[in-house]
Amino acid sequence: MDVTVDRRNTFEFDIFVGYARIDDEPMGSAVPWVSQFVHALTMRLHVMTGRAPRIWFVRHSTRMDARLGDQVKHALRSSALFVAVLSPSFLASKECIFEMNEFVKTAGPNRVVKVAKFPSDRSFPLPSLPTHVLFHRTTEGLPQELLGDRYQSAVDGLARQIALLIDGLAKVSPNAESGESRMEVFLCHSSSDKRAVRNLWETLKADGFALWLDEKELLPGQNWQSEISKAINRAGAIIVCLSNGSINKEGYLQREIKMVLDKASEMPDDTIFLIPARVEECLVPRRLQDFQWVNLFEDSGHAKLVQALRTRATALEQRQ
Repeated sequence: MDVTVDRRNTFEFDIFVGYARIDDEPMGSAVPWVSQFVHALTMRLHVMTGRAPRIWFVRHSTRMDARLGDQVKHALRSSALFVAVLSPSFLASKECIFEMNEFVKTAGPNRVVKVAKFPSDRSFPLPSLPTHVLFHRTTEGLPQELLGDRYQSAVDGLARQIALLIDGLAKVSPNAESGESRMEVFLCHSSSDKRAVRNLWETLKADGFALWLDEKELLPGQNWQSEISKAINRAGAIIVCLSNGSINKEGYLQREIKMVLDKASEMPDDTIFLIPARVEECLVPRRLQDFQWVNLFEDSGHAKLVQALRTRATALEQRQ
């Protein structure tokens, strides 16, 4: 995978690594776990992107003492992503949670990447985010760290997602000063998928996209069919959300999809416009199978969707 990252962005660091100090204490002659993980991730990202990633990772024990220092605060404000190395110690650490919350205040939750070093009974503050698991369970149900090829495979998957996220953040949006795209994105969905679509609306909104979702945009007294038709016609991209419930459901969703397909047929073949997005494992309807779909339930799904939308927004800006 070759991901070219544009360095003309405002981030001083690509990644801020948040971890509990005890998780990087050496055990016997073993290399400290978090240090080994950061090294492996750095190497994979360098191979994938062709550039050494800029990672904020401090091994000094004082990093977790008392309050955050000025350097840590600056790094949190200046990092594209926050990689949370989850463990019971991380989730029990007020310093770790404070660091992550400080990052989320500025960047939003969608730029947090979860890496599970070890399972914990404590709940994570951002439950909707996917987790990259770096442990497995034995036949007796006991957790063990991944080793060898299994570990490398897991780190590769993590590196691919991070590379996509950084690449998406690095692309200049049509309205770079405000951080938002002027391109409107229409969310086509079934009423049975409201919860998943609301989550998608929130995450894409935090990523800076202008979105049209019926329950957010329609006003009392408006002709909803007319407003939906107008929103589809002016949209720069349309996401068709698919689930087992929606693909077999009769009704207005099918009419919406027909309208979307009619508009897509007017576009050049290489245009990113209609994006089928599976919110769960399900069949893609035959009439949508010509369009590459994205699986939002997979770790890298959201990053791929953002990359596609930013590519479309950039193409529209270049035409103006």
